[in-house]
Amino acid sequence: MSLTFTDVLTRFASQANVSLNETTGLPEPSRQEEHRFTLYLNEAATWLWRGLFKSWTLPDILTGDTVTLGTGGIIAAADIDSSTFYTVWESDPREELPEDRLRLQKRASQKENGDIVVESGTSGDEVYVIYRTRIPKWTAVEATTSATVSVGTLLWDKTCEGCGSGNVYRALVADASPDDFTDTTLWTPVTLPDTLLEPLTAKAMAIKLRTDGQPAIAAGWEETAIEWMHSRSRESEVNPGEKPWLYNSNS
Repeated sequence: MSLTFTDVLTRFASQANVSLNETTGLPEPSRQEEHRFTLYLNEAATWLWRGLFKSWTLPDILTGDTVTLGTGGIIAAADIDSSTFYTVWESDPREELPEDRLRLQKRASQKENGDIVVESGTSGDEVYVIYRTRIPKWTAVEATTSATVSVGTLLWDKTCEGCGSGNVYRALVADASPDDFTDTTLWTPVTLPDTLLEPLTAKAMAIKLRTDGQPAIAAGWEETAIEWMHSRSRESEVNPGEKPWLYNSNS
C-alpha cells in the first residue's frame, strides 16, 4: 500500500510529540514545523534509497514496465524516471513461468545523459525494464490556484475537512493547474510504500534530534532505522542467480 505525504508527516509528528488537535486527536504541527519536518523526511528518504544499497536494492522500491526501444536500441532516461538502478529483460522475469519460457536478461549500459543502450537492440523492439523508483521528495508548500508551476514543481494537496488527498504532487508539464491533480499526464503523486514508513521516520527522528542538539537520543533512533534495514535486507537478499533483478546492471 502507498502512503500519502500527510500519512508520513502525521506519523513523524506523532513520534516528535507534537501537540494533538482537540477535535481530530491527530498531531497538529505548526506551519514552521511542517516545513522543518519535511526537510528531515526528505533527507531520510535519500538515506533510505541510497545509503545502504549500491549494487543491490529492496524489492519495495522497484517497479517495472514494458518499453519500446528507440533508434540504436535506446531506452530513454524518461522511460525509467532517470533511474541509475535497472535491469533489462525480454519480459518480466518475476512471473512464475515454465522453465522453457525463461525470461532472459539483456546486456545494457547507461550513457552520460541517462539513456540506456541495449546490446543488439533494434528500434521498435519491446523489452521489460525493472528499475528503482525515484527518491521521494516532498514539500510543505500548499497547493493554490495561483501557484506558478514548471516541470518538477512540488505542491501539497493538504488534507483538511472535506478536502485534499494528502498527497504531494510533482508536475510533469509546465503550467499544470493544481485543479487537475487527478490527471496523470500532468501530475504524479509522491508516495511511500507503507513497508518503509518505520525506518524512514526513525531516520528522520535521528536527524531532528541531532539538529536539536540531542546526539545521544538520536543515536538510538539511528540504530532502530539501521537495524530495520539490515533485518529487511536479510529477509529479501538472495543469491543473484535466484532473483537477479534485485542486483543493479549499472553497478
